[in-house]
Amino acid sequence: SSVEEYIVAKPAIVSADTDVYEVVHQIVQPGFRFQVSGVIVIAHDGMLIGMLSEVDCLWAMTNSFYTVATQEARLETNRVSLE
Repeated sequence: SSVEEYIVAKPAIVSADTDVYEVVHQIVQPGFRFQVSGVIVIAHDGMLIGMLSEVDCLWAMTNSFYTVATQEARLETNRVSLE
């Protein structure tokens, strides 16, 4: 069997400035028309930049969560030490 039998002929495509949460929302929608685990990312001129996988999205969301949590913890520590 060949790759051609398994490829997605019309994959999901997003621009480089698309929010990661928007991509996740698209991927996890019931009946998402592409049934894929990622999207193709293009520049504004239409040139291929790369792929964004579900794992990439999970990493970005997790990193974002921990960055916010760390910043909030630092602010709370600074606030307590100032009192």
